[in-house]
Order: sequence, then C-alpha cells, then structure tokens
Amino acid sequence: MRASRLLFATMVAPALLLLVGDRALPAGDKDDYYTVVIKRVEVHKTKADGSSWDPMNGAPDIYVRVQNATDKSTKAYETKVKDDTFVAEFNEPTNVKFKKGQQLHFEVMDKDTVSSDEIGSINVNATKFKEGEPMRIENFGRVISMDIVFKKI
Repeated sequence: MRASRLLFATMVAPALLLLVGDRALPAGDKDDYYTVVIKRVEVHKTKADGSSWDPMNGAPDIYVRVQNATDKSTKAYETKVKDDTFVAEFNEPTNVKFKKGQQLHFEVMDKDTVSSDEIGSINVNATKFKEGEPMRIENFGRVISMDIVFKKI
C-alpha cells in the first residue's frame, strides 16, 4: 500500500497544474495566488498646475495600468478607457497574478491622442488584505481614490 502511494505521488502529482492565463502553476499552490479587480477611480477636476485634463476644460479619459512589481517577468494589464469622466466605474478583473507579500504597481492614466498623462501612481504591498473585500487607496498624484478587490484564483 505504501509503495502505491509513493508511485502516485511521483507519477501523478507532478502532472497536476493549474493553467492561469499563459502560465502553469502547481495545483497545490493555487490558494496562494490572487488577482486584482479594478472597481472605481475618482480623480481631481484639474491637473496639479490647475489646467484641465483635455482641451476645452475636458474631463480625462481614464484607464488603469497594474503590474506585479515583484515579478518583473509579468506583463502590465491595462483596463478599458472610460472617456470624459472624473469618476470611472470599471468593475474590471485583471490578469495580474501575485502572492501575498508581493508588491503591485498601479498607474492611473489619462489617455490622449498622442500620448497619455499620468494622473497618479502608487506601489501597494499586498500583505494585509481580506480576499473579496473592497480596499480603498486614497490621495496619490491627482487621484482622490481608487477602489480595488483582491480575489483568489
């Protein structure tokens, strides 16, 4: 009986993988991995110098870029653009994977025709959070608040 368990562990267990995006993770570690959902972003009505975000006092076209800053091999994820608004409702899951204790880098951007302007950026240490509960990050750059949720994958 003991030999059959050992055979199972060496022959079958290495083949158990969880496919997450374009990466394969050991199935036994799946509870250790999380992703982030961008819920909502609110920004100030003007840039730091008092000028408007877009011509003719236009509101910014907001999107969020997020990346696992600890694992440099991962790609950044960009949300869809929310046009002409100071409060963007996203409710958008990302494909960014991380473990507790890793650092995430968020950039809130204003999409323009030629380039994008940074509204605010911040690094967040993913150490103390409750899975599924909203988290509010406030006052970075010209961002008033950004609401996110961490979910197990």
